[in-house]
Amino acid sequence: MDSVQSRKSRRDGRAASQHVRQNWTWERAAQIAGGHLQNLAARKQAEAAELKVRCDRQDAYIQNVARIGQLHEARELFARKEFAAAWNATATALAQRPFHPEAFLLLAEIALAAGDGKSAKLCAQRAREFAPG
Repeated sequence: MDSVQSRKSRRDGRAASQHVRQNWTWERAAQIAGGHLQNLAARKQAEAAELKVRCDRQDAYIQNVARIGQLHEARELFARKEFAAAWNATATALAQRPFHPEAFLLLAEIALAAGDGKSAKLCAQRAREFAPG
């Protein structure tokens, strides 16, 4: 019985040895590693493309949101000392973006320049409420 088991063990050992020599080569290891690297590179490339799409979408959203309640027209009118028009343009911006501390600061500047210190103080306080820092 021992010799039958021994022959089977030798035969299994030779088969295992042949399998290892044929399949466990440096070339095969390089093929496997290369395949893994290609998959990893493709996955990273797909992730980068997806991230770019998300960033582009977010940038477009931010640009659209930033346009809401813009004050550039009101600032130009204020610079030209057209205080009533500047006040109205700022009020229009506030109607679009009610919690806009910069708009309240601009209103305070306009009121102060027009000689209305009381309104200037109220507008400045309102700006501080929205942006305490």
